[in-house]
Amino acid sequence: MALYKRKTYLINKSFQLKFSLFLVIVVIFSSIVYPMTIYELYSSVAMSLSTQFPHASQEFMEKRGAILQMLIVWQVTFAVLVFVIGIFLSHKIAGPVYKIQKFIRGIKDTNHHDKLILRNGDHFGEVAKDYNKTITYLNTKNENIHDGLKNLKVLMTQAQNETSLTSINEQIEKLIQEVE
Repeated sequence: MALYKRKTYLINKSFQLKFSLFLVIVVIFSSIVYPMTIYELYSSVAMSLSTQFPHASQEFMEKRGAILQMLIVWQVTFAVLVFVIGIFLSHKIAGPVYKIQKFIRGIKDTNHHDKLILRNGDHFGEVAKDYNKTITYLNTKNENIHDGLKNLKVLMTQAQNETSLTSINEQIEKLIQEVE
């Protein structure tokens, strides 16, 4: 596996930003209950105290706004943290996908016989393994076809009678079976 670390974390900006924003939205909607519960709790305690202890009730009401502001700041900070974590998590997905796409595009441009290697910890390692097995299989098939064609060429140059043509025909049939 490659030992290098990528320095660019936004490999596929569209995917990674959508992924991170989705995480932030899920976290915000799932955690919005917490500040509202605290706010309502402070309000109900202040109402309960208002008849017997008006001064304490007033203090609760004043602190309620400060606590709500603090909770909002915490929520925003947490959302930013989740967004950054989402970028790092999506990087482990977008990086390998980018490398696989680039590698596959290179196949049509060159005669690729290299192995696809992903970094340790990247997702889709099984895709790279399957790809490498497939390339090995195709290379073996290609070599068999190439060897069969070479043998066929030799037989054709040696063909001088009908018996040799039968042998050539048998070799062609054998080659066709190997290809299928």
